[in-house]
Amino acid sequence: MYDKKFSKIYEEYGWVYFSITMGKAILKYFKNNNIKINTNLDLCCGTGTLCNFFYKQDIQTKGVDLSNDMINIAKRKNKNIKFVCGNALYYNDFNTYDLITLTCDAINHFLGKDELNKLFKNINELTKENGYLIFDICDNEKIEFNKEIIINRDNGIKVHYFITQKYNLVNTNVKVNKMIN
Repeated sequence: MYDKKFSKIYEEYGWVYFSITMGKAILKYFKNNNIKINTNLDLCCGTGTLCNFFYKQDIQTKGVDLSNDMINIAKRKNKNIKFVCGNALYYNDFNTYDLITLTCDAINHFLGKDELNKLFKNINELTKENGYLIFDICDNEKIEFNKEIIINRDNGIKVHYFITQKYNLVNTNVKVNKMIN
């Protein structure tokens, strides 16, 4: 799926901030509604940032991703979390979870009604009776395609995102420049 080069860019310049922001919002919602979350399964976990966040909040968490390179980065970051290379459509560890997360637009990787039906059926089997599924989705009517987005990071790093669409597929191109002083 995602190779070493993309996984490194994803980890260093991509979705870390988004994952932590999402984690904070999720926990705030549960706290405000007096809901206790003890276990989490993060499907399509990428490099494990959301898993790390939940782990630091004393939530038992596990991450699953199709990319072995993403899983290797996740395992290096936190050896106390179980990370598994696997397909979310078929993953089953015979446990159920209070919370299943599928964030950073991961659900957009599942194409067509059949895959989405299989995904949600599998998630239903992995979720406790009163459990929760939280996911986000890319809405192509809200995205500005073919427009470069530039984000300035620390240490003179600029990250350029360019989002394109061909047929029903959305592609994000990422270019990183380090400014030389």
